[in-house]
Formats: sequence, structure tokens, C-alpha cells
Amino acid sequence: MKKLILCFLVSASLIACTNQETKTETADANIALFKENSKVVQNGFDSFIKNDFDAWSESFSDTAKYNSPVLGDTSSTQSSIRKNLEGFHAITKEFKIAKVVYLPTVDTLTFKPDGGVRSLVEWNMVLLNGDKVDMKYYAYFKFNSDHKIVSANEFFDAGSYIKLATEAGKPEPAGWLEAPS
Repeated sequence: MKKLILCFLVSASLIACTNQETKTETADANIALFKENSKVVQNGFDSFIKNDFDAWSESFSDTAKYNSPVLGDTSSTQSSIRKNLEGFHAITKEFKIAKVVYLPTVDTLTFKPDGGVRSLVEWNMVLLNGDKVDMKYYAYFKFNSDHKIVSANEFFDAGSYIKLATEAGKPEPAGWLEAPS
């Protein structure tokens, strides 16, 4: 009986170690994927700052879905997303990232990393009129196997930015800066 119990305990511990190793390997692979995808997001931000939308578009798949923070915005194509982002440059002469934190997104069932990227960014901007503005921004991105963004969801105070555009004397602001009708 003692031998049977001992064999059972040894077997159970071996099985537990094997399962844990498999789980760890999957989590490690997804963390590595997250790190690669974080570079894609950073490259997208850098391209946006430089107003280089050709380089920016390389971060996105041709079928990427985009959810803007603007109420009523229905942007979904790369050209409409690009128009939205160009709207920032219509009233802003300088963008800088004061602070950025990248975190992995997680599978909603297992709460394990899934390769996606969450970004928390503090932007410093100088408007065309010289006013300095700081903005907090949150977004999460999902990727395909080619490290291209297939889903982007952004959250920030877009209403205040529309107000700034109006106050900056832009009667017909470019892109989404025009409030939806």
C-alpha cells in the first residue's frame, strides 16, 4: 500500500510539473509575441509624431477595424483612420510622448497574455497658436500573425480636442475633428 501511495504521489507530481511547463511555455511565447507587437505600436506612434502616414500605415493590416473615441465616428478603413489622425496635425505643430507604458492584453477566459498590446500614453502637444496641451491616451491593439494591427480601440478626451480645434480658428477642421452631425 505504501508503494502504491508513493507511486501515485510521484506520478501526480510529474504530471503537475509537465502541465505547468506547457502553460509556462505558452505564456512565455505570448509574452515574446507581445514584445514584438509593442515595437509595431511604438513604430506607429513614432510615424504619427513625424506626420509620416505612409510608414504609419505599414503597422496596420488592410482589413484593420478601428474604434475611435469620437461619438458617432464610423471610421473603418485605413484611409478614414488616416484622415482622423491627420486631423490632429491640422491644429498641432508638435507632438511628444512624455511617458508610455505597454502592457499585454489577456485572453478573457484564461486571463493569460494573448500577444496583443495595451498602451497608456501621456502626450505633450503644442498647438498652432502656441498653447501647450497634455493628453492622456489609452488604446489596445490586436494583431495578426504578420504583426500587423487588425483591431485598434482608442480612448481619450476627443471632445476637448474638437473644442481646441474650434478655438484655434479652424472653421472646417480636417478629419474627425469635425464633429459628427
